[in-house]
Amino acid sequence: MNALQFPGRDGFHSVPDFTQRSERQFQGRGGTRPYQCMRHAHGWEAVKALRGLSRRLRSRIKIMIKRPMIALWIAGVLLFSACEHTYREVPIAGAPARPKLQMNDTVYVAIPPDGRHRKEFVPESGQFTAVTFRDVFAKYAKRAYVGRRVQSFQEGLETARAAGCRYFIYPTILRWEDRATEYSTRRDLVEIKVEVAEAASGEILHATVLRGRSRLFTDGGDTPQDLLPEPIRNYVASLFQPVHTPSAMR
Repeated sequence: MNALQFPGRDGFHSVPDFTQRSERQFQGRGGTRPYQCMRHAHGWEAVKALRGLSRRLRSRIKIMIKRPMIALWIAGVLLFSACEHTYREVPIAGAPARPKLQMNDTVYVAIPPDGRHRKEFVPESGQFTAVTFRDVFAKYAKRAYVGRRVQSFQEGLETARAAGCRYFIYPTILRWEDRATEYSTRRDLVEIKVEVAEAASGEILHATVLRGRSRLFTDGGDTPQDLLPEPIRNYVASLFQPVHTPSAMR
């Protein structure tokens, strides 16, 4: 390719010989350029192009630096969750809004049927669930009772009425999975549906599902029973409105 020589303020500059070029003047920091050829940037336009390339390179480097940091952050969160039990409340569609129960009333908790794992019943899982609910409700209500045998919802409701209780609690074990997590990496899982009803009318005041999963890193000592107290405590605490007794002004 031949090069044409064009005079400029600071001497002659070689410009590729293109068949088409614009005749407009271009003012740059290095002096006046008589012509600007098509598809060939020089002078101040070249400086701007280099600066744009530099900005893109810097942004690319920033992204490359941020990606490992984000990956490390995600890995840290996953590692922390693998070392701790996790709990979750799953709302039931169409359930009434969460009520505020009175602390000066009594509560009756029925014993539900035992949960099943791999088509086999887990002995005393229903009683353990009911006793856990009873113990937590006893910290808020005036009195809390638990049944003596396994009952259906209707049987438990009638017992609550006969005992003169204000609230009736009926838990149902949906999932009770005790796995060898240390070998299979499959976590223990417990899932309890709980219904809160007014004993006199049988009206369902609230219903929800409480779920707990065991930690991944374990020595084999974890059981589904260990996953019950925490979500039950959080749920029962949300049902009661704290009562503050005002003190006399001095």
